[in-house]
Amino acid sequence: MQYVKNQDKLFPQNMFRIKMSMAFLFVFVMANQTLPELQFFKPLRFLAAGILAILSLHIKGDRSLVMASLPFSTWAILVTVMYSDDLTGSLPRSFGMLLMSWCVFNYIWHAHLRDQYNFSKLVIKSIWLILGACFLIYLTPWGNYAFLVGRFRGVFGNPNGLGFFCMLVYPIIDLLVARGFVIDKKQKVLLGILLFACVVLSGSRTALTCILIYEYFKIIQNKPTFFAISLLVFIIFPIIMINIDLETLFEQIGIAQWVRLDSLSDASGRLNVWMIAQDEISKQPWVGRGMLYDIQFINQYRSDHSLLGRHWSGIWNSYYSVLLNFGYIGLVLLMYFFYRLYSASHNKKLSRPYMVMVLFSGITESWFVGAMNSSMPFFLLYFAIQSVPHEKGKVYR
Repeated sequence: MQYVKNQDKLFPQNMFRIKMSMAFLFVFVMANQTLPELQFFKPLRFLAAGILAILSLHIKGDRSLVMASLPFSTWAILVTVMYSDDLTGSLPRSFGMLLMSWCVFNYIWHAHLRDQYNFSKLVIKSIWLILGACFLIYLTPWGNYAFLVGRFRGVFGNPNGLGFFCMLVYPIIDLLVARGFVIDKKQKVLLGILLFACVVLSGSRTALTCILIYEYFKIIQNKPTFFAISLLVFIIFPIIMINIDLETLFEQIGIAQWVRLDSLSDASGRLNVWMIAQDEISKQPWVGRGMLYDIQFINQYRSDHSLLGRHWSGIWNSYYSVLLNFGYIGLVLLMYFFYRLYSASHNKKLSRPYMVMVLFSGITESWFVGAMNSSMPFFLLYFAIQSVPHEKGKVYR
């Protein structure tokens, strides 16, 4: 199965849409960094989303997926209006999921539908461009920015941002190849090595674990025997670990510094934050207190108790953040949206491990709740590609 090439000659106007789609994604990546000279990218992402939303008005994309985001978005807006103390900052962001869904599942979805070959080619080129920028910045006057406390972050705001970018685009390459996009084997291997190297250099344990989970679930879903053996290993592994001195083991094999063993037991301080979050959630569990309340709450708690440490700057758990902001009702509606995305996938063999990976990643990072971050566009992009119909040799008009 291969894509029909040279569709740009049949639909020249669609190349503009493809390039606009890639520029849109690039803006969201750059909005994640913290260089003072490049702070203009932060407001630029809202402008980019607005432009794409307007351009999408006359485009008929997959409106069913846009509508799937409506229950969660409506609830988010309603709760924010009712309970938020800062509507100026929180209300616009409560529209984030609906806005991003509108842009991705209309404009970007349609650009992919009309020219799947060139769209896929530009996605791969964009990944190369972003990874290249991550390493090239080290050679610029801003070279010191590339590292944060010994961890590589490239052009991203923090090392985990780079790790999550690699985690989310890694399966996109898999998906494009599975749908017929022909990529040189050497290029695919080199790109995979570069993505994996960025994850390792970033020190993002969550991103690395999630990529391994993705690969693991790809293997086991069609191999019951392997699944049974793996399940047995998972049962025995914790028992073995209890009787092993992890600190000595990791020091002997030379990875103690990378795994940051001193912070592993309390998830880099996150466990302390989560206990506080659980108490706050119990005060209004069903509806929450509106967009950005998770950040407002933890900042106020940190100030009241004069707490230091980076872990007190956020909730670090997508599920707790959603519960603080929108309650259990909001969490159910968000999971419904995710389920609809999965249901619209044409290749369930790849979307199943991808969704497992994404759900696991939410345990240690609060990225589900804010659609205007650098991760959500790539998550939605994956399912935009998945939901586009594809037939061998067919030119979509």
